[in-house]
Amino acid sequence: MCPIEVRAELRTLTGGGVAYTLYHAAVGELGQILLQPLSTGGCQMTCEVLDRPDGLKEERTKLLKPLEEQLLSALSPPLPVKRS
Repeated sequence: MCPIEVRAELRTLTGGGVAYTLYHAAVGELGQILLQPLSTGGCQMTCEVLDRPDGLKEERTKLLKPLEEQLLSALSPPLPVKRS
């Protein structure tokens, strides 16, 4: 799922959630994607882009956004297909 130039570190959160901290070979740390269980079932996904005063926030966002979308797509239940 991750491009070869991106690596992820997994960390378990209090309450049963997980955080994936993502790093890019050239840019460094991109930010993290958090998955936290909901009491109603399912989970909440949060994407946090690292914001440092190095001028790379936009680049980090460009690299992280497709990964967030892929993960959301993989976790989302498929929509029912209406057949006639």
